[in-house]
Amino acid sequence: MSSVTQTYVGVAIFAASFVWLIFARDYTAFVLVMIVTTIGEMIGFPGIPAWIDSLSTPQQRGKFQGLYNLFMSCGRAVGPLIGGIVLDFASYKELFSLAAGLIIIFVVILWAMNRRRTRQQLAETK
Repeated sequence: MSSVTQTYVGVAIFAASFVWLIFARDYTAFVLVMIVTTIGEMIGFPGIPAWIDSLSTPQQRGKFQGLYNLFMSCGRAVGPLIGGIVLDFASYKELFSLAAGLIIIFVVILWAMNRRRTRQQLAETK
């Protein structure tokens, strides 16, 4: 499995776990959702640095790997704050819906941009 496919599959599983979390009502369901979330993270997120490496030139690799790490760290720092704000004004259902929706939206955008880039590269090689 390529790093691109691995990333898409893992992130799709990760997003699906947030959707499933909306409907979890008992402890067993929460445990199963956390297992699925962990599986999605284990499949999807390790492939991202390899994907970044394949997309960038040797001169840009360090820059883009650093940006990836920066945004991951910012998400871990700001995420709980935003989650707390959403919970103050809404419920867990809205929080998990927002998280799943944002993940899905950004994966679709990334997929479209990657597809366009691949088509451009094919056109340039012809």
